[in-house]
Parts: sequence; structure tokens; C-alpha cells
Amino acid sequence: MKRLSLHRATLDDESITDIGDSLVKNKVLNYLDLSGNHQITPAGWHGFSICLRSPTCALQDLHVNDCKEVNGIAGALAVNTSVKRLNISNCSMTNAGAIEIADALAVISTLKVLKMNCIGGWNLYITAEGWVAFFALLTDSVCSL
Repeated sequence: MKRLSLHRATLDDESITDIGDSLVKNKVLNYLDLSGNHQITPAGWHGFSICLRSPTCALQDLHVNDCKEVNGIAGALAVNTSVKRLNISNCSMTNAGAIEIADALAVISTLKVLKMNCIGGWNLYITAEGWVAFFALLTDSVCSL
């Protein structure tokens, strides 16, 4: 199986951590849609991010849009070499979350597409100050967006 959609599967912290653990062993799955899973907290995303830190991670497309808080995956993106497309649209991201993502993007050169749009009001917690800091981090980086 190369593609898996768990869109609105009512996943929680324990189940998302289990999925991350199993992805460490999976060298085939390259598309994963986890969007719409509102019960996952930053602790769950941190547990899931272990798979993103693994050199065996084959994920190229990761969709975690409409998941409220996705803090916890940014640090893993800084070491990941497989994810090329990331969708974090409509998440409850703050200035700190946006800066955390920008910090990761500043050191990776494999991500080609990043979606952070805000339809329906989420990601609106990022203020002008947060966006300025976000783009300032990317000005002198290896980011390939």
C-alpha cells in the first residue's frame, strides 16, 4: 500500500503514536492523509513525529490540515528528507507554531509545497508579526519551496 487516508477517522494521541511507530517500519507508504482528526494534541503529534525522524520514512505527501494544533511535527521536518508536500491548512497555529515551522524549513531543502492557508478561521492566530518572522527566517535559508 502506497497511499492511506485516515481523514476524519477520530484518531487520538495513542492511535496517532501507534501509526507513527508502524510507519518507521513501512518503507512503501508515500501518501498519508490525517486531516480532520481534531482529537490529536501536540503530545500525539510529537509521538507521531518519530516516524518523520526515521531515515526509513518514505512519506512524500503528508496532510494534517484541519487538525487543530499540529505543534510537535516541525522539529521532525528539520531532519526529514522524504516529505515533499505538507498541508497544515486550517490548523490552530500561532505565531510560535509558524516560527517553529519556518525554523525547520530554513534547514531542509526537500520540501517543495507547503499549504498553510486558513479557510474557516484557523491559522488566523498567526499575526502580521508572526508572518514577518516566518518569512524572515526563510530569506537566508536552503529552503526549496
